[in-house]
Amino acid sequence: MRESRTKEEGGGKAAAKTRVKWSPGEEAEVEHLFKECIKSKKRPEARDIREALKKSKARNGRIANRSQSQLKNKVFRIIDNLNKK
Repeated sequence: MRESRTKEEGGGKAAAKTRVKWSPGEEAEVEHLFKECIKSKKRPEARDIREALKKSKARNGRIANRSQSQLKNKVFRIIDNLNKK
């Protein structure tokens, strides 16, 4: 039978992740990698996001440490803000 462990022993819920603000360098890289999507106001597909992350990792880019969902949300917000204008 399994024993329940206390939080001090490593049991319980994992700590919540805190939000990391996008740096100006990261934002510039996102705008560069997705300039075609942003210009045409077309949301990128999952394949486009994966390719952008690969390019960033290959060039030791700044967004290589971001997740696909974070990157997708950032690009979607940029496009949504353009549509509001």
